Amino acid sequence: MSADVWFAVIALGLVLYVTLDGYDLGMGILALTQRDDARRRSLLDLVAPVWDGNESWILLIAVGLWGGFPAATGALLPAVYPAVIVMLFSLIGRGVSIEMISNTGGWPKVWGRVFMVGSLLAAFAQGTVIGAVVHGIPLGAGSRFTGGTFDFLSGYSVLTGSATVVLYALAGAATVKMRSDDAALRAVFARWGRALSPAAAGLVILAAALLPVAGAPGLTIGQPLRIAVLTWAGLVAAVMFLAVWWSFGREDHDNLAFVGVAVAVVAGVAELAVLFYPLILPPDLTIARAASPPSSLDFLLGGFAPFIPLVIAYNAYAFWALRPRRRPAAPARAKEQSV
Repeated sequence: MSADVWFAVIALGLVLYVTLDGYDLGMGILALTQRDDARRRSLLDLVAPVWDGNESWILLIAVGLWGGFPAATGALLPAVYPAVIVMLFSLIGRGVSIEMISNTGGWPKVWGRVFMVGSLLAAFAQGTVIGAVVHGIPLGAGSRFTGGTFDFLSGYSVLTGSATVVLYALAGAATVKMRSDDAALRAVFARWGRALSPAAAGLVILAAALLPVAGAPGLTIGQPLRIAVLTWAGLVAAVMFLAVWWSFGREDHDNLAFVGVAVAVVAGVAELAVLFYPLILPPDLTIARAASPPSSLDFLLGGFAPFIPLVIAYNAYAFWALRPRRRPAAPARAKEQSV
């Protein structure tokens, strides 16, 4: 029971990370589409006050896996070391670049490239890791990885990496609509949002359609409850992508696009969890086998889990308190009354 609860905590961390740091990385990806350095700087300024808090959730995932499921950590890392190394150096580089650019004027070319390319590489690396896990990690005796260094790279992991990049860029465009006080910037990325919404939905649908091929050894679909959850989660995600696309076509409903992307992420993580439960690492490593002793899990739950609501509250407060203030529109000049 403790293992399942701790697994749910890690899943929560994954949802929060993809939702929050997803738009953070998406800003850097969107900056690659712009030639105007002022627009690039505006995108960076939207995430500069909150990027470090957004990335805190990846620590929950890492510590949760290491402390709660050491067998899964020991099996997964050797399978995806190159992707993890690229991701870590990209996150470090873009973090340094955000601080360097924030403390200088204009758009320094070198640090700007680090910010943009680091965002792209980190997003793609994360997506390939997800694809590799879904595809299955070959394990031998004692749950030890038996594959090669670059076995994680496959057509499916490249697809999930590309889908992650597009989804993060969509989240970034949604954040511009929600938080920017620059009407011209909002208009530019509203057009990008309209284009990215069907692209993200199409890549997610394609990845889902290929799941029976890519993740066939670990899939469990035949139970009525699983079918119901998968059906409803798929419908929710489809409706959310449609709502996101519709929102980008309007000047009002500033929050709808961001909320739609977040709900679609929740639906996607729920589908993966339902598909593979009780596995934590397909094709055959279960949550129970990978878990730490019950006493260790109880310690983690008792000592660490109570801080999760506090961190959520801190992130919510920072997101609200550090939001850009919209400049009020200048009052229209009153018409002169005729004498």
